[in-house]
Amino acid sequence: MALVIARLAGEGNFRNVYRRGHRWRGPYINLSALAIPGAPRTRVAVVVSRQVSPRASKRNLVKRRLWAGLREHRAALPTQGYHVIITGQPKLLHLTYAELARELGNFIRRLPKA
Repeated sequence: MALVIARLAGEGNFRNVYRRGHRWRGPYINLSALAIPGAPRTRVAVVVSRQVSPRASKRNLVKRRLWAGLREHRAALPTQGYHVIITGQPKLLHLTYAELARELGNFIRRLPKA
């Protein structure tokens, strides 16, 4: 059975992660994570702003690639207790999928296991 990645939603959750969470920055991806004691599942959000591309079709392509990379590395994600936000940077548009997935995997491995 495939493990489904729960999605993080809600402005309050995003604000909480950005204000109180830990942030790892890279040239292509930023990852923000906040430990939530007692949370039954790790929840993940992917954010790609207009800085990456003014065209929605390109931003959506990047989001689909990030979600695919997350599914590829889901075993490395903590199973519970975290809210995670992955933010794409403008340089991300020029990466191949393999490079993007490798970069994303490097960031996910930095998260402590819960």
